[in-house]
Amino acid sequence: MLLHRRIAKDYLKHQDRPTFLEIVYKSKVTPTQRDILYHDILDRMDHQDIGDIVGLTENSVNHEVGKAYDLIYHYISNTLF
Repeated sequence: MLLHRRIAKDYLKHQDRPTFLEIVYKSKVTPTQRDILYHDILDRMDHQDIGDIVGLTENSVNHEVGKAYDLIYHYISNTLF
């Protein structure tokens, strides 16, 4: 995983639920990316299982979660760091 994506993921993991939801909303991720992040971070599901729920392949989930972490990193780096 790219460093900036790991930073975004680690940052989200250490937030309480309301802050997590606020960051995801303000980062302007798509609804699909939001669903993937919920399952990835909050439910700690693997990407194959997430794909089964949201109707995507595991590779597509990997791609979408990466794009979501890009948006989140951009948001947190511009507002928090």
